[in-house]
Amino acid sequence: MNYFMPATLGGDHAFRIGGYWKDAFAYNSTHTPGYAVARFPTSFSNDCSLAATACSAQVTRDGQTNDDLLNLSLYVQDTYTRNRFTAQVGLRYDYNHDQALSSSVDANPLVPQLLPAVNFPGVDPGVKFNNVSPRVGFTYDLQGNGKTIARANYAMYWGQVGNGGVANQLNPLTRVSVRYPWIDLNGDKLVEANEVQLGTNGGKTPQSVTGNWDPNNPANPGTANTVDPNLKNDRTDEFIFGVDHELGAGFAAGVNYIWRRYTNFQFFDVLGLQPSDYTAVQFTPAASACPAAQAARCPTVTYYQPLFQLPTITNLTNFSTDQYNRTFNGLEITGRKRMSHHWLMNTSFGYNSTIVNNGFAGAGANTVSEDPTNLSLRNGYQYDYATSGSGLGNVYVNALWLFKLSGLVQLPGDVNISAFYNARQGYPFEASIQSPSRANGAGIATVLLDNVGTNRLPSYQNLDFHVERPIKVGTLRFVPSMDVFNVMNANTVQALQRTQNGAIANNISAVLAPRVARVGVRFTW
Repeated sequence: MNYFMPATLGGDHAFRIGGYWKDAFAYNSTHTPGYAVARFPTSFSNDCSLAATACSAQVTRDGQTNDDLLNLSLYVQDTYTRNRFTAQVGLRYDYNHDQALSSSVDANPLVPQLLPAVNFPGVDPGVKFNNVSPRVGFTYDLQGNGKTIARANYAMYWGQVGNGGVANQLNPLTRVSVRYPWIDLNGDKLVEANEVQLGTNGGKTPQSVTGNWDPNNPANPGTANTVDPNLKNDRTDEFIFGVDHELGAGFAAGVNYIWRRYTNFQFFDVLGLQPSDYTAVQFTPAASACPAAQAARCPTVTYYQPLFQLPTITNLTNFSTDQYNRTFNGLEITGRKRMSHHWLMNTSFGYNSTIVNNGFAGAGANTVSEDPTNLSLRNGYQYDYATSGSGLGNVYVNALWLFKLSGLVQLPGDVNISAFYNARQGYPFEASIQSPSRANGAGIATVLLDNVGTNRLPSYQNLDFHVERPIKVGTLRFVPSMDVFNVMNANTVQALQRTQNGAIANNISAVLAPRVARVGVRFTW
C-alpha cells in the first residue's frame, strides 16, 4: 500500500507499507550406492588388502528430511522530501520458524547394528526468530540544481533462514557417514561387511563422523544434539556514504564508501571439547609424496588433533561478536554516460577488503570448540569462500580490486556495436598440505601454507563483443547479431590443484574458456 501526505511538517511524505507470508515445505533424500565409499590413501591402485595400508571405508545411512519453514514479513517506510533534502526512514519485521516433519530410513545392510533403520516422528526446535531491522537514509542536493548529490545510509540485515537450517540439527535422518579402517580381504576394491574393521568396542570409536549419530545409542529415533534456546539469526550492519556529480550533459561520476560488519554467526559447538583439548602435531610430508611441488611448498607443517575421542554431540549456537566477526571496507568509483549522441557508457572501479576477526586463533584461547588448525592463518586476513554446486569448484572467491567498462555505439545504417570489459585481481590460491588421518576421530586436516590472500592466482581480464543490425519487414522485426566472447582468447588460470603432497599438485584444473563466436537472430511481430 502507498499513502501520500503532501505539505505536512514542512515537506512531502510518501509511505509504503507491505509484507508477505510464505509457508515452504522441502523434501530431500540422499543415497550412497552400495552404502559405502572405499577410501584409498593416494590412488585407486593402492593395495588395501593389508592392514598397514591405511585404507578406510566410509559407511553411510540414507538421509531423508522433510522440513517446513514459515516466513512472515512486514515493513513500513516513509520518504520525506523538503527542498534539497530527502530522508528515508523504514522499519522491517521478519519472523522465521523452522520445523522438521516425520520421516524414516532403512538400515545400512553392511553395519545394521550401527546404522539401523529409524522412524523419526519430527521435531520443533523451539527457536523462532523475531527480527526487527531499521533502515535510515539521507540525500542532499549540495548546489540546489540537482547536479551534486551527497547521501548517507544505514541498514541492518538479518540472515535468510533456509528449510531445515535450524531443525535439522535435531533431525537424526540427515545423511550419516561413519569412517572405519578397511582391509580389502578379497582384493576387489569394494567394501563388504566382513572387511570393515570396527575394533574391539564394536564400532563406538570411528575415525570420523558426519551427521546426527550417537555411537552409544545408534537406534535413537531422536538425537542427542541440542539447539541453544537463545540462538540468534546472523546479522549484517551497513553504512554507505557517497557523492554523485553531473560532469556534463548526460554524464555523471560518483564515489561511495561502504562499511559492513557481519556478526552472530552460527556454529556447531562440540559438547565436552575445548581448544585446550587439542595438541599440536608436526608433520613433514615424504619427498616421494610431493613430486609436483617445489621443495618450499612441501614443508613441515603443524596441525592439531584432539587428546581424546571426539564427541559426536553438538549444540547449535552463536559465536559472540568478539569471538568471530568479519569487517568489510569498500571504495567504489563509478562513471555513467546516458544514451545521447549515439553512444552510452558505464564504468566502475572497486577496492574491497573483508577481514576475518576471531578471538580463538590459538589452542586454549577460549572455550569455543574450534579446531585450532589454520585459525592463525585466517585471523586478520582476507575472507574467501569456496565455490560449490554445479559450477567450477576448488575456487576461493576474494578480489581486492575489480574494474568494469561497458558501452554501446550506434553506427550509421542502424548498426549497434557494444562491448563489455572486466578485470579483477586473481583469487586466493590456498596451497595446502594434507595431514595423515588424525587420531580420535578428527579425520584428515588440510593445513594452509599461507595467510589467506597473500598467494593468488593470475589477475583476470576478459573482453566480450556484440554487434547487431535490426531489420524490419512489414510487421516483423528481425535482429541478426554476432557475439564474440573472450575476444583476446586469454587462457587465464582459474583453479589449481592445491594439495602439495599429492601427485597432481599445482596442476591446472580450470582456465578461462577460449574465444567463442555465436551468430543468431531474434524476431518479434
